[in-house]
Amino acid sequence: MQVLRSRMAPYVVALGVLAPRPASAVNATLWVPEGVTKVRGIIACTSVGAGAGWCKSADFQALAKRLGVGVVSLSGENAFASYANRCTGGEFKGLLDKLTEVGKAANHPELANAPIVGCGHSHGGDYWNYFNACFPERMALIFDKSSGGVQYTGAALKTPMIWEIGTNDLKNSMGHFRGDMFAHRTKGTALSLVLGPGESHGSFTPAPRAMVIALIEGIFNLRVSKEADPSAGPVVLNVIDESTGQYWLGDNYTKEIGPYPTFPGKATPWKTSFLPSEELANMWKMVGAPLPASIKIDEGGVCTTCYKHPNGEPEWMPPDGGAPVSPPPPADAGAPADVAPSPPVPAPDAAAPPVTPPRPEPEPEPEPDAGTAAPPRGGGGCNLGRAGASPLALAAIALLLRRRRSHR
Repeated sequence: MQVLRSRMAPYVVALGVLAPRPASAVNATLWVPEGVTKVRGIIACTSVGAGAGWCKSADFQALAKRLGVGVVSLSGENAFASYANRCTGGEFKGLLDKLTEVGKAANHPELANAPIVGCGHSHGGDYWNYFNACFPERMALIFDKSSGGVQYTGAALKTPMIWEIGTNDLKNSMGHFRGDMFAHRTKGTALSLVLGPGESHGSFTPAPRAMVIALIEGIFNLRVSKEADPSAGPVVLNVIDESTGQYWLGDNYTKEIGPYPTFPGKATPWKTSFLPSEELANMWKMVGAPLPASIKIDEGGVCTTCYKHPNGEPEWMPPDGGAPVSPPPPADAGAPADVAPSPPVPAPDAAAPPVTPPRPEPEPEPEPDAGTAAPPRGGGGCNLGRAGASPLALAAIALLLRRRRSHR
Protein backbone atom coordinates (compact mmCIF):
# COMPACT_ATOMS: atom_id res chain seq x y z
CA MET A 1 0.00 0.00 0.00
CA GLN A 2 1.33 3.38 -0.98
CA VAL A 3 -0.19 6.56 0.41
CA LEU A 4 0.39 9.94 -1.19
CA ARG A 5 -0.49 13.16 0.60
CA SER A 6 -0.57 16.34 -1.43
CA ARG A 7 0.47 19.72 -0.11
CA MET A 8 -3.17 20.73 -0.17
CA ALA A 9 -4.42 19.82 3.30
CA PRO A 10 -7.88 18.52 2.46
CA TYR A 11 -6.70 15.97 -0.05
CA VAL A 12 -5.66 12.45 0.82
CA VAL A 13 -4.93 10.11 -2.06
CA ALA A 14 -4.66 6.38 -1.43
CA LEU A 15 -3.43 3.99 -4.08
CA GLY A 16 -4.40 0.41 -3.28
CA VAL A 17 -2.72 -2.80 -4.23
CA LEU A 18 -4.71 -5.50 -5.96
CA ALA A 19 -6.96 -7.58 -3.77
CA PRO A 20 -5.92 -11.21 -3.39
CA ARG A 21 -8.87 -12.44 -5.46
CA PRO A 22 -7.74 -12.47 -9.13
CA ALA A 23 -11.09 -11.13 -10.38
CA SER A 24 -11.21 -8.27 -7.90
CA ALA A 25 -8.52 -5.82 -8.98
CA VAL A 26 -10.46 -2.87 -7.57
CA ASN A 27 -8.54 0.23 -6.53
CA ALA A 28 -9.77 3.30 -4.66
CA THR A 29 -8.66 6.91 -4.35
CA LEU A 30 -9.93 8.85 -1.34
CA TRP A 31 -10.55 12.60 -1.03
CA VAL A 32 -11.65 14.10 2.29
CA PRO A 33 -12.93 17.69 2.52
CA GLU A 34 -11.04 20.18 4.62
CA GLY A 35 -12.21 20.23 8.22
CA VAL A 36 -13.75 16.75 8.14
CA THR A 37 -11.89 14.70 10.75
CA LYS A 38 -14.28 11.75 10.70
CA VAL A 39 -16.49 10.97 7.71
CA ARG A 40 -20.21 10.11 8.08
CA GLY A 41 -20.08 8.13 4.85
CA ILE A 42 -18.61 8.19 1.36
CA ILE A 43 -19.71 9.17 -2.14
CA ALA A 44 -18.19 6.53 -4.41
CA CYS A 45 -18.01 6.75 -8.22
CA THR A 46 -17.24 3.95 -10.64
CA SER A 47 -14.86 4.53 -13.55
CA VAL A 48 -17.26 4.00 -16.46
CA GLY A 49 -18.17 6.80 -18.88
CA ALA A 50 -19.25 10.16 -17.47
CA GLY A 51 -19.38 8.79 -13.93
CA ALA A 52 -15.59 8.78 -13.66
CA GLY A 53 -15.54 12.57 -13.48
CA TRP A 54 -18.31 13.16 -10.94
CA CYS A 55 -16.24 12.50 -7.83
CA LYS A 56 -13.54 14.84 -9.15
CA SER A 57 -15.98 17.66 -9.96
CA ALA A 58 -16.47 20.77 -7.86
CA ASP A 59 -20.21 20.36 -7.30
CA PHE A 60 -19.97 16.76 -6.05
CA GLN A 61 -17.04 17.69 -3.81
CA ALA A 62 -19.04 20.63 -2.43
CA LEU A 63 -21.85 18.18 -1.68
CA ALA A 64 -19.37 15.98 0.20
CA LYS A 65 -18.27 18.99 2.23
CA ARG A 66 -21.85 19.76 3.27
CA LEU A 67 -22.59 16.16 4.19
CA GLY A 68 -19.28 15.60 5.98
CA VAL A 69 -18.42 12.59 3.83
CA GLY A 70 -15.40 11.40 1.91
CA VAL A 71 -15.24 10.94 -1.85
CA VAL A 72 -13.92 7.71 -3.39
CA SER A 73 -13.07 7.16 -7.05
CA LEU A 74 -12.90 3.52 -8.11
CA SER A 75 -10.88 1.92 -10.89
CA GLY A 76 -10.46 -1.68 -11.96
CA GLU A 77 -13.91 -2.55 -10.64
CA ASN A 78 -14.56 -4.98 -13.52
CA ALA A 79 -17.80 -3.22 -14.48
CA PHE A 80 -18.30 -4.99 -17.82
CA ALA A 81 -17.99 -8.60 -16.64
CA SER A 82 -20.67 -10.95 -15.33
CA TYR A 83 -22.23 -10.06 -11.98
CA ALA A 84 -24.22 -13.23 -11.36
CA ASN A 85 -21.98 -14.72 -8.65
CA ARG A 86 -20.22 -11.72 -7.18
CA CYS A 87 -22.12 -12.05 -3.91
CA THR A 88 -21.49 -15.76 -3.40
CA GLY A 89 -18.04 -15.70 -5.06
CA GLY A 90 -16.71 -12.91 -2.84
CA GLU A 91 -15.66 -10.42 -5.53
CA PHE A 92 -17.80 -7.59 -4.14
CA LYS A 93 -16.35 -8.25 -0.69
CA GLY A 94 -13.06 -7.15 -2.26
CA LEU A 95 -14.37 -3.57 -2.48
CA LEU A 96 -15.21 -3.49 1.23
CA ASP A 97 -11.76 -4.87 2.00
CA LYS A 98 -10.22 -2.18 -0.18
CA LEU A 99 -12.14 0.60 1.59
CA THR A 100 -10.93 -0.72 4.94
CA GLU A 101 -7.36 -0.82 3.64
CA VAL A 102 -7.48 2.66 2.16
CA GLY A 103 -9.12 4.07 5.30
CA LYS A 104 -6.42 2.72 7.56
CA ALA A 105 -3.66 4.09 5.34
CA ALA A 106 -5.32 7.53 5.21
CA ASN A 107 -6.00 7.69 8.98
CA HIS A 108 -9.73 7.30 8.37
CA PRO A 109 -10.41 3.80 9.72
CA GLU A 110 -14.13 4.63 9.81
CA LEU A 111 -14.22 3.84 6.08
CA ALA A 112 -14.56 0.20 7.13
CA ASN A 113 -18.16 0.94 8.19
CA ALA A 114 -19.00 4.14 6.29
CA PRO A 115 -22.39 4.17 4.50
CA ILE A 116 -21.96 4.38 0.73
CA VAL A 117 -23.62 6.62 -1.86
CA GLY A 118 -22.93 4.60 -5.00
CA CYS A 119 -22.84 6.71 -8.18
CA GLY A 120 -22.46 5.25 -11.65
CA HIS A 121 -23.12 5.84 -15.34
CA SER A 122 -24.27 3.07 -17.68
CA HIS A 123 -22.42 -0.15 -16.73
CA GLY A 124 -20.95 1.79 -13.81
CA GLY A 125 -24.44 2.04 -12.36
CA ASP A 126 -25.03 -1.67 -12.98
CA TYR A 127 -22.09 -2.24 -10.63
CA TRP A 128 -23.85 -0.53 -7.72
CA ASN A 129 -27.22 -2.10 -8.53
CA TYR A 130 -25.64 -5.54 -8.15
CA PHE A 131 -23.43 -4.55 -5.22
CA ASN A 132 -26.55 -3.40 -3.39
CA ALA A 133 -27.99 -6.89 -3.80
CA CYS A 134 -24.97 -8.24 -1.89
CA PHE A 135 -24.40 -5.58 0.76
CA PRO A 136 -27.57 -3.47 1.14
CA GLU A 137 -26.70 -2.74 4.76
CA ARG A 138 -23.83 -0.55 3.51
CA MET A 139 -25.77 1.39 0.87
CA ALA A 140 -27.25 4.73 1.93
CA LEU A 141 -28.55 5.21 -1.62
CA ILE A 142 -27.68 4.71 -5.29
CA PHE A 143 -27.52 7.26 -8.12
CA ASP A 144 -27.80 5.71 -11.58
CA LYS A 145 -27.35 7.58 -14.83
CA SER A 146 -28.78 5.54 -17.75
CA SER A 147 -27.95 2.16 -16.23
CA GLY A 148 -29.51 -1.32 -16.24
CA GLY A 149 -32.11 -2.57 -13.78
CA VAL A 150 -31.65 -5.54 -11.43
CA GLN A 151 -34.49 -7.57 -9.95
CA TYR A 152 -34.54 -7.42 -6.13
CA THR A 153 -36.56 -9.58 -3.75
CA GLY A 154 -35.02 -9.01 -0.32
CA ALA A 155 -33.07 -6.47 1.71
CA ALA A 156 -31.90 -4.55 -1.38
CA LEU A 157 -35.44 -3.20 -1.78
CA LYS A 158 -34.83 -0.94 1.23
CA THR A 159 -32.12 1.08 -0.55
CA PRO A 160 -33.34 4.36 -2.12
CA MET A 161 -32.38 5.02 -5.73
CA ILE A 162 -32.16 8.12 -7.93
CA TRP A 163 -32.36 7.58 -11.70
CA GLU A 164 -31.34 10.25 -14.22
CA ILE A 165 -32.11 9.45 -17.86
CA GLY A 166 -31.96 11.59 -20.99
CA THR A 167 -35.08 12.01 -23.10
CA ASN A 168 -33.01 10.92 -26.11
CA ASP A 169 -31.89 7.81 -24.25
CA LEU A 170 -35.07 6.49 -22.64
CA LYS A 171 -34.68 2.93 -23.90
CA ASN A 172 -31.75 0.57 -24.07
CA SER A 173 -30.68 -1.46 -27.08
CA MET A 174 -33.34 -4.08 -26.34
CA GLY A 175 -36.12 -1.50 -26.41
CA HIS A 176 -36.73 -1.50 -22.66
CA PHE A 177 -37.11 1.60 -20.50
CA ARG A 178 -33.86 2.22 -18.65
CA GLY A 179 -35.73 3.02 -15.44
CA ASP A 180 -37.55 -0.30 -15.33
CA MET A 181 -36.62 -0.75 -11.65
CA PHE A 182 -39.53 1.60 -10.85
CA ALA A 183 -41.47 -1.67 -10.78
CA HIS A 184 -40.06 -1.98 -7.24
CA ARG A 185 -42.03 1.08 -6.12
CA THR A 186 -44.92 -1.33 -5.50
CA LYS A 187 -42.75 -3.08 -2.90
CA GLY A 188 -41.92 0.17 -1.12
CA THR A 189 -38.56 1.09 -2.62
CA ALA A 190 -37.97 4.85 -2.60
CA LEU A 191 -37.07 5.68 -6.21
CA SER A 192 -36.79 9.17 -7.73
CA LEU A 193 -36.71 9.87 -11.48
CA VAL A 194 -35.15 12.90 -13.19
CA LEU A 195 -35.46 13.08 -16.99
CA GLY A 196 -32.93 15.31 -18.71
CA PRO A 197 -34.51 17.19 -21.64
CA GLY A 198 -32.55 16.58 -24.83
CA GLU A 199 -29.88 14.53 -23.10
CA SER A 200 -28.18 11.59 -24.80
CA HIS A 201 -26.61 8.59 -23.12
CA GLY A 202 -23.52 10.48 -21.98
CA SER A 203 -24.78 14.03 -21.38
CA PHE A 204 -25.79 15.38 -17.96
CA THR A 205 -27.07 18.95 -18.21
CA PRO A 206 -26.94 21.56 -15.40
CA ALA A 207 -30.54 21.63 -14.15
CA PRO A 208 -31.01 17.83 -13.88
CA ARG A 209 -27.53 17.60 -12.36
CA ALA A 210 -28.38 20.14 -9.66
CA MET A 211 -31.64 18.29 -9.00
CA VAL A 212 -29.81 14.99 -8.55
CA ILE A 213 -27.33 16.56 -6.14
CA ALA A 214 -30.18 18.06 -4.09
CA LEU A 215 -31.90 14.66 -3.94
CA ILE A 216 -28.69 12.91 -2.87
CA GLU A 217 -28.29 15.43 -0.07
CA GLY A 218 -31.86 15.12 1.15
CA ILE A 219 -32.02 11.33 0.99
CA PHE A 220 -28.60 10.79 2.60
CA ASN A 221 -29.61 12.92 5.58
CA LEU A 222 -32.77 10.84 5.97
CA ARG A 223 -30.88 7.55 5.83
CA VAL A 224 -27.83 8.47 7.94
CA SER A 225 -28.42 10.20 11.25
CA LYS A 226 -26.26 13.16 12.22
CA GLU A 227 -25.07 11.14 15.21
CA ALA A 228 -23.87 8.24 13.05
CA ASP A 229 -20.29 7.27 13.93
CA PRO A 230 -18.77 4.68 11.57
CA SER A 231 -15.64 4.59 13.73
CA ALA A 232 -17.69 2.98 16.51
CA GLY A 233 -18.94 0.12 14.33
CA PRO A 234 -21.52 -0.63 11.63
CA VAL A 235 -24.05 2.16 11.02
CA VAL A 236 -27.70 1.08 11.10
CA LEU A 237 -29.37 2.96 8.27
CA ASN A 238 -32.79 4.57 8.74
CA VAL A 239 -35.63 2.96 6.82
CA ILE A 240 -37.72 5.28 4.65
CA ASP A 241 -41.35 4.28 5.06
CA GLU A 242 -43.49 6.40 2.77
CA SER A 243 -46.67 5.10 4.37
CA THR A 244 -45.94 7.26 7.43
CA GLY A 245 -47.10 10.20 5.32
CA GLN A 246 -44.07 12.35 6.05
CA TYR A 247 -42.96 12.64 2.44
CA TRP A 248 -44.04 13.89 -0.97
CA LEU A 249 -44.71 12.18 -4.28
CA GLY A 250 -44.36 13.30 -7.88
CA ASP A 251 -46.18 11.85 -10.88
CA ASN A 252 -43.48 10.95 -13.41
CA TYR A 253 -45.94 11.30 -16.31
CA THR A 254 -47.57 14.64 -15.43
CA LYS A 255 -45.01 16.24 -13.05
CA GLU A 256 -47.81 16.85 -10.55
CA ILE A 257 -46.72 16.75 -6.90
CA GLY A 258 -48.37 16.39 -3.52
CA PRO A 259 -47.95 15.10 0.05
CA TYR A 260 -48.16 11.34 0.33
CA PRO A 261 -51.37 11.14 2.45
CA THR A 262 -53.50 13.05 -0.07
CA PHE A 263 -51.76 12.36 -3.38
CA PRO A 264 -54.02 10.36 -5.73
CA GLY A 265 -51.00 8.77 -7.41
CA LYS A 266 -50.04 6.81 -4.30
CA ALA A 267 -52.46 4.12 -5.51
CA THR A 268 -50.18 3.59 -8.56
CA PRO A 269 -46.71 3.86 -7.00
CA TRP A 270 -44.88 2.59 -10.10
CA LYS A 271 -45.81 5.87 -11.81
CA THR A 272 -44.39 8.07 -9.05
CA SER A 273 -41.14 9.44 -7.68
CA PHE A 274 -40.28 9.58 -3.99
CA LEU A 275 -39.52 13.17 -2.92
CA PRO A 276 -38.09 13.78 0.57
CA SER A 277 -39.71 17.16 1.27
CA GLU A 278 -42.07 19.81 -0.07
CA GLU A 279 -39.14 21.98 -1.07
CA LEU A 280 -37.50 19.25 -3.12
CA ALA A 281 -40.88 18.38 -4.60
CA ASN A 282 -41.27 21.94 -5.86
CA MET A 283 -37.78 21.83 -7.36
CA TRP A 284 -38.50 18.48 -9.01
CA LYS A 285 -41.75 19.81 -10.53
CA MET A 286 -39.80 22.54 -12.36
CA VAL A 287 -36.88 20.39 -13.52
CA GLY A 288 -36.84 17.75 -16.20
CA ALA A 289 -39.30 16.33 -18.67
CA PRO A 290 -42.41 14.24 -18.02
CA LEU A 291 -42.26 10.56 -18.86
CA PRO A 292 -44.03 9.78 -22.16
CA ALA A 293 -47.27 7.83 -21.83
CA SER A 294 -45.82 5.17 -24.13
CA ILE A 295 -43.39 4.10 -21.39
CA LYS A 296 -44.93 1.33 -19.32
CA ILE A 297 -43.71 0.05 -15.94
CA ASP A 298 -44.41 -3.38 -14.47
CA GLU A 299 -47.14 -3.00 -11.85
CA GLY A 300 -46.84 -6.12 -9.70
CA GLY A 301 -43.56 -5.40 -7.95
CA VAL A 302 -41.53 -7.71 -10.20
CA CYS A 303 -39.31 -6.14 -12.86
CA THR A 304 -39.71 -8.54 -15.78
CA THR A 305 -37.21 -6.68 -17.99
CA CYS A 306 -34.52 -6.28 -15.31
CA TYR A 307 -31.40 -8.39 -15.05
CA LYS A 308 -31.92 -11.66 -13.23
CA HIS A 309 -32.08 -11.66 -9.46
CA PRO A 310 -28.45 -12.16 -8.31
CA ASN A 311 -27.39 -15.11 -6.22
CA GLY A 312 -26.91 -14.39 -2.54
CA GLU A 313 -29.18 -11.39 -1.93
CA PRO A 314 -29.89 -11.37 1.84
CA GLU A 315 -33.41 -11.29 3.20
CA TRP A 316 -34.38 -8.11 5.02
CA MET A 317 -34.51 -8.58 8.76
CA PRO A 318 -35.32 -5.73 11.17
CA PRO A 319 -32.32 -4.98 13.40
CA ASP A 320 -32.43 -5.56 17.13
CA GLY A 321 -34.92 -3.16 18.68
CA GLY A 322 -36.97 -2.85 15.50
CA ALA A 323 -36.40 -1.03 12.24
CA PRO A 324 -35.13 2.53 12.62
CA VAL A 325 -37.53 4.85 10.82
CA SER A 326 -36.31 8.05 9.20
CA PRO A 327 -37.14 11.32 10.91
CA PRO A 328 -39.55 13.89 9.44
CA PRO A 329 -38.01 15.65 6.43
CA PRO A 330 -36.37 18.90 7.58
CA ALA A 331 -37.52 22.18 6.06
CA ASP A 332 -34.22 22.59 4.23
CA ALA A 333 -34.42 19.10 2.68
CA GLY A 334 -31.65 17.83 4.89
CA ALA A 335 -28.83 20.32 4.35
CA PRO A 336 -27.03 21.47 7.53
CA ALA A 337 -28.28 24.88 8.58
CA ASP A 338 -24.85 26.44 8.96
CA VAL A 339 -23.69 26.01 5.38
CA ALA A 340 -24.82 27.43 2.07
CA PRO A 341 -26.88 25.25 -0.29
CA SER A 342 -25.45 23.82 -3.45
CA PRO A 343 -25.02 26.29 -6.32
CA PRO A 344 -28.20 26.42 -8.37
CA VAL A 345 -27.14 25.10 -11.77
CA PRO A 346 -23.38 25.40 -12.23
CA ALA A 347 -21.48 24.09 -15.18
CA PRO A 348 -20.36 20.60 -14.15
CA ASP A 349 -16.88 21.61 -13.00
CA ALA A 350 -17.33 25.35 -12.53
CA ALA A 351 -19.03 25.56 -9.14
CA ALA A 352 -17.25 27.35 -6.33
CA PRO A 353 -16.98 24.84 -3.47
CA PRO A 354 -16.05 25.68 0.11
CA VAL A 355 -12.51 24.49 -0.58
CA THR A 356 -10.31 24.82 -3.64
CA PRO A 357 -9.96 21.40 -5.24
CA PRO A 358 -7.37 20.42 -7.81
CA ARG A 359 -8.31 21.02 -11.42
CA PRO A 360 -11.29 18.76 -12.12
CA GLU A 361 -10.71 16.07 -14.68
CA PRO A 362 -12.99 16.09 -17.73
CA GLU A 363 -15.80 13.59 -17.77
CA PRO A 364 -15.19 11.09 -20.60
CA GLU A 365 -17.93 10.54 -23.12
CA PRO A 366 -18.90 6.85 -23.32
CA GLU A 367 -19.11 4.85 -26.48
CA PRO A 368 -22.47 5.28 -28.26
CA ASP A 369 -23.46 1.69 -27.45
CA ALA A 370 -22.25 1.74 -23.84
CA GLY A 371 -25.79 1.37 -22.49
CA THR A 372 -26.81 -1.78 -20.74
CA ALA A 373 -29.20 -4.23 -22.27
CA ALA A 374 -31.84 -6.07 -20.26
CA PRO A 375 -33.14 -9.54 -21.07
CA PRO A 376 -35.04 -9.58 -24.36
CA ARG A 377 -38.66 -8.63 -24.58
CA GLY A 378 -40.69 -7.51 -27.54
CA GLY A 379 -41.18 -3.82 -28.21
CA GLY A 380 -39.74 -1.06 -30.29
CA GLY A 381 -37.62 1.92 -29.43
CA CYS A 382 -39.11 5.30 -28.71
CA ASN A 383 -36.87 8.32 -28.40
CA LEU A 384 -38.15 11.68 -27.33
CA GLY A 385 -36.18 14.83 -28.00
CA ARG A 386 -36.49 18.21 -26.30
CA ALA A 387 -34.36 21.24 -25.91
CA GLY A 388 -32.05 21.67 -22.93
CA ALA A 389 -33.05 23.02 -19.54
CA SER A 390 -35.37 25.99 -19.94
CA PRO A 391 -34.55 29.39 -18.43
CA LEU A 392 -37.77 29.06 -16.39
CA ALA A 393 -36.56 25.84 -14.76
CA LEU A 394 -33.15 27.31 -13.99
CA ALA A 395 -34.70 30.43 -12.50
CA ALA A 396 -37.08 28.33 -10.39
CA ILE A 397 -34.22 26.35 -8.87
CA ALA A 398 -32.29 29.52 -8.08
CA LEU A 399 -35.37 31.09 -6.44
CA LEU A 400 -36.06 28.03 -4.30
CA LEU A 401 -32.47 27.85 -3.14
CA ARG A 402 -32.47 31.55 -2.24
CA ARG A 403 -35.63 31.01 -0.20
CA ARG A 404 -33.99 28.10 1.54
CA ARG A 405 -31.07 30.30 2.55
CA SER A 406 -33.30 33.17 3.71
CA HIS A 407 -35.34 30.86 5.97
CA ARG A 408 -32.30 29.85 8.03
